[in-house]
Amino acid sequence: MERTVQDMESTVLNFIDKEINPELLKHHGWIELERITDHNVYIRFRGACHECSSIYDTFHTLVRPKLLAAVPEIKDVTIVDEVSDEMLDFARSLFTRQV
Repeated sequence: MERTVQDMESTVLNFIDKEINPELLKHHGWIELERITDHNVYIRFRGACHECSSIYDTFHTLVRPKLLAAVPEIKDVTIVDEVSDEMLDFARSLFTRQV
């Protein structure tokens, strides 16, 4: 029986919290689950990891292989690196401030 997206999401979130983020937090960073679409997991690096030059090494040696092994239904894992909505809102607020 195939797991639902909600079951996969719960498993992925739990694995990220227990297995991946403790390692990344040693370097003041972490990952967040952005979404799961068609068995593809999209994650976002946060904290110090967001600007780190080793982000792709960390992704390919730690994050991606561990997630693929932990949740067999996952087809692929992708980094979401576009600007977040919260950052866009902040930038817009800077342009609309009255001096």
